Amino acid sequence: MSSENYGDIPFEELQSKTISGRSWTDIDDLDEAAAGRSVLICGFAQAIRQVGKKRAFVVLRDRISTVQCVLSASDDTGVSMQIIKFAASISKESVVDIEGVVSLPEKPIEATTQKVEIQVRKVHCINRAIPTLPFNLQDAARSEAEFHMAEQSGQKLARVHQDTRLDHRVLDLRTPANQAIFRIESHIGGEAGTEIEPMSDLNTEAEKKLGRLVKEKYGTEFFILHRYPLAVRPFYTMPCYDDPAYSNSFDVFIRDGYYII
Repeated sequence: MSSENYGDIPFEELQSKTISGRSWTDIDDLDEAAAGRSVLICGFAQAIRQVGKKRAFVVLRDRISTVQCVLSASDDTGVSMQIIKFAASISKESVVDIEGVVSLPEKPIEATTQKVEIQVRKVHCINRAIPTLPFNLQDAARSEAEFHMAEQSGQKLARVHQDTRLDHRVLDLRTPANQAIFRIESHIGGEAGTEIEPMSDLNTEAEKKLGRLVKEKYGTEFFILHRYPLAVRPFYTMPCYDDPAYSNSFDVFIRDGYYII
């Protein structure tokens, strides 16, 4: 099922053939200054809710940023009830393209990081997730403090155990905690100003710069690096279960580059 304004995109159409000229906007860049502008965004469908036959809401997520997308069936918006029905059928964590106009909501939005809405004009599903996921991302994102508070109040929360996370690592990497780790690693690498080959070991200069950056940003001289490239580790180091190019090892750094293995 596909049309100009909605539908599932066939695989063969996903392959780049010509330059389309279309420009995507990062969800993290959607703010009040963008109000009234037409945008094209892409992300994971975190939540989907249909209200009656003529209205639906989709929360789209990219890394740790989320935005609420509103579909209202009317002649003015060009959104039909078929589009509403299609949007409601999308499974959670599917990859979705949405085209619409940025607007300011009447009431503040508390459930998303971005405080604007997207008035949807077009919605296409790029890759559908299976209807029933191995675990709920909301459950996987809970902290130990949340579990403790729930236990104190007699509430029982679903816990996603480590073996389940490792069996479905692609899904687990979408949690806010893991996405935040990637962002910190990228930020630190950029601030260090030191070029490091992806599959190379850290030299003394890089270790010291990394130590100083961690101390400046987080006020500690203690940090851990893990998943070194296997080629730069001792022969007896175990390879990672999910990628044999990396090692299942870590180094503990203390005081500006001095470390223990």
